[in-house]
Amino acid sequence: MPSRAKYHVERIWVILTTQASPGMNNKFVSPHSSALFDVVITNESPYRERVDYGLMIMSGEQYVGDFGGNMLDLKFRINGEYVRPYGELLPLRNIESVDNDGNLKYTRLALEIEKGRFGHEYTSVGLKLVSECESEIARKNALYRDPLASNDAFLGNFKWERECTKVDWDVTTYNRFLHYTASKTTGPYINMTLLNPDPLNLWSKDYKEGDTKKTNHLVHPNLEFVRIQWRTLGKGEWINAWEMVGEEKNIWKNDIEDVDVHCESARGQGCSFKWNIERQYFLNGLKDGEYEIRAKAFCSGYDSFAPMEVKGSETVENLHLVVDVVAPVATETSTLDHAFRIDYSEPIVCPQLSTERMTYEIKLVETCAGDTIEGGDIAVKHVFKDFSFVCLMEKGSLVVEFPQNAKGGMYEVTVNAAETGPKIMDAGGNTARKQTFSTTIGCSNLGNREGMMSSAARADTGKASAKTEKKHELTASTLKTHTQQLTTTHKKSSALEPSLGEAETKVFASSPWFVSTPTIFVAVVIATLSLYTVRLARKLRISEAKDMSEGDSMLRGIENLPEKMHHHSYGAIL
Repeated sequence: MPSRAKYHVERIWVILTTQASPGMNNKFVSPHSSALFDVVITNESPYRERVDYGLMIMSGEQYVGDFGGNMLDLKFRINGEYVRPYGELLPLRNIESVDNDGNLKYTRLALEIEKGRFGHEYTSVGLKLVSECESEIARKNALYRDPLASNDAFLGNFKWERECTKVDWDVTTYNRFLHYTASKTTGPYINMTLLNPDPLNLWSKDYKEGDTKKTNHLVHPNLEFVRIQWRTLGKGEWINAWEMVGEEKNIWKNDIEDVDVHCESARGQGCSFKWNIERQYFLNGLKDGEYEIRAKAFCSGYDSFAPMEVKGSETVENLHLVVDVVAPVATETSTLDHAFRIDYSEPIVCPQLSTERMTYEIKLVETCAGDTIEGGDIAVKHVFKDFSFVCLMEKGSLVVEFPQNAKGGMYEVTVNAAETGPKIMDAGGNTARKQTFSTTIGCSNLGNREGMMSSAARADTGKASAKTEKKHELTASTLKTHTQQLTTTHKKSSALEPSLGEAETKVFASSPWFVSTPTIFVAVVIATLSLYTVRLARKLRISEAKDMSEGDSMLRGIENLPEKMHHHSYGAIL
């Protein structure tokens, strides 16, 4: 018994080992994940008794920094139970040595370490088992030595991958360019400033020799670039903004390179960049459209399985850029009742009306009967008072509504009439050219139909009229040919009549039902011509109705047209 007691004092038989949990690489832990270790306890006591110990987290002798610095802000959990470092014990009672068959038995625990906010890489952190009984005595200063303990089991170096630094627009850039339209009138430059909104993850150029600001431990060591990028709104590949290299006044003589806005004042006044969008070919008239702009930070030093937040970061909200260099162009006109509409190639902005410098001029140039009118200009005050101008901005249309009592006839509407007055323009300030349009208002049905036709409808109507005239010519020619053929046949029959004998002639003449051969022939000819004429007239009527229906599909009153033509055709035949 005494030797046994002495043996216990000299040595503890419990062995402690640690290793990374299966599938876990604790040298590259994702930023929002925990480091995971397996803790294995082996009770090798020769007496095979159960023992009571406490598990303690400790710092190794290799660490020579500030006390607790190698476990700063870390949280340790063993099988879900939090354990504070620096002396707190997690009681582990009745640690078995062997199973029922006498085989050595292992006790396994799971260690989870949650990352703090102030550090990313840790070293010389370990575990050990301490006699729970003697630890209690030692705390009361009643033990002349350190409590019995197991071997020290260190975790090795473990490191969390660092999130790439944040990047964002400063307030001035955000307010100025969140929705921005660039054109020839706005100038070629977009001045933007970038900031780092995270004080605990500084850009690499914030590193100070000698750590004069005591912030070097917060500096990301692997921030490589901070780029400005653009693409077509919502689609396409992101393209780096260019920075001009050189001082030539002619911008096209300067070289270019991808801009890097990384600087050492991201947490102060910010990092500025003066972007010449003309050198990026935005203002050449070929790239009108909508674009989005972002800033992105690129980091390095990660493993191949790192998440995107480790590889880079980007602005939360992108800037919206509209490039508008080309002026709006009128593409189509249409008329309905007393409303005249002009469509443009892009959204437009209409000016405030003014009688002093009127944007529009309206002139009556022709009556419904086609007579030219001299001096038909409508006074500016009447245009301002009696006519309505509606601007459909998003649709890119201007609607001019004539008064209901307007004289019928052809009008000319001039847009952007005043040379120095307000103009119709697009969002980029590009003004539409001065242009005059014609429309017919308030005439009869035919006049109204002609006024309401689009250019395409008029072309189709012209084609239909040509077809109808051609068919009339063919019909007249055909009737003439058939008449000549029948007349020739009649003459031949008359020539054969004298060959009949006088006796036969007398017999037929004395009969009460006698009808001469010429009379029969004439009747047959008349019947044949009448039948043929009716058939041709019917085909012509159907063809005309079809052509006019196609040509006047846009006109009002089309439902009454076939009926009118029907009565007209039969009247002509009768």
